[in-house]
Amino acid sequence: MAAVVLLALAVGGLLASGTLSGGDGESSSGTETSADPGSKPTETEVRSLVQTFADIYGSKDPAGLERILTPDFMQRQGSDTVDRKGAIDQYRKQIRRLESPSLALDIDSIQTKKREATAQGRAILTANNAAPEGGDISFHVVKVQSTLLIDGITLKPDG
Repeated sequence: MAAVVLLALAVGGLLASGTLSGGDGESSSGTETSADPGSKPTETEVRSLVQTFADIYGSKDPAGLERILTPDFMQRQGSDTVDRKGAIDQYRKQIRRLESPSLALDIDSIQTKKREATAQGRAILTANNAAPEGGDISFHVVKVQSTLLIDGITLKPDG
């Protein structure tokens, strides 16, 4: 159960912002830089941020998680929605229970727009004391000034 909840936090997508559908987003080449706070994030920046998210899970670092989530962050799984505080609280409870957690992400699609992006793929959460859990994940990220942050995660667990 703890792994499922942790996976839910770890591997969500972004219905919260209403931009999960992608629509007119364009895939970035990942080669340009985006120092301008109003520019589109690069694919490299987005991949780096979602990998940082996965790394934070493995390092059991709630303060690190707080640093990469926007104040209005929302996490969704089915009809359940959790705000930033609730998601961080869930994470803190779960890292106390899981031994050596690891979150592996396989991001296969990144759509970028001005000041935001959506990254979608698969996630697998493993721990020494829990069965692996996996599912589809989507991250919605936004530029706040010149910093890229996660403002939504949506998860569709397997099964």
